[in-house]
Amino acid sequence: MALAVEQWAALPSDDPRRPLFARALRVLAAREHGREELRDKLLVPPAPWPKRGEEGRRQRADIVQGIEPEKPDEDMLDDVLDALEREGYLSDERFAESFVNMRARRGHGPLRIKNDMKQKKLPTDKISNAFEACETDWFELARDVRERKFGEELPTEFKEKARQMRFLQSRGFEMQHIQYALQED
Repeated sequence: MALAVEQWAALPSDDPRRPLFARALRVLAAREHGREELRDKLLVPPAPWPKRGEEGRRQRADIVQGIEPEKPDEDMLDDVLDALEREGYLSDERFAESFVNMRARRGHGPLRIKNDMKQKKLPTDKISNAFEACETDWFELARDVRERKFGEELPTEFKEKARQMRFLQSRGFEMQHIQYALQED
């Protein structure tokens, strides 16, 4: 059943979908997420808050015995995710663009960023669109990252040059970016 955000907020407090929707909004309030990443987070039941008294003792006994809280129903989870996408709270495109920009600001290269995005289960078309929209100059970024780590002076010895190349490769830069970073202006 497709509900608008206002209808989700108006659900009775005993409706099992309401806490799932509230939890999804809390997760999205912290940072952008892709649909599959958010789905994976919501499938893991939240850790129970310890309570006082008899109920708390029962709750701790359940944890000790390995009794876990119920996982949300798949259909209910899909309803929540569909509502969040429909209302614009959840967007794979927006997440992909912000992820590329955030990782580029941290000094990561395009290969590592693409790999990280695939691990977050983003569709390949969203990944390629995010890189097309990105205005990062990967050549200059590779040079800046190298200079921050090793200083402005270029390596003269082969061993040091190889060390710096390995560092830039581990950051996810392509060979053409690395060669540009290691040549004089």
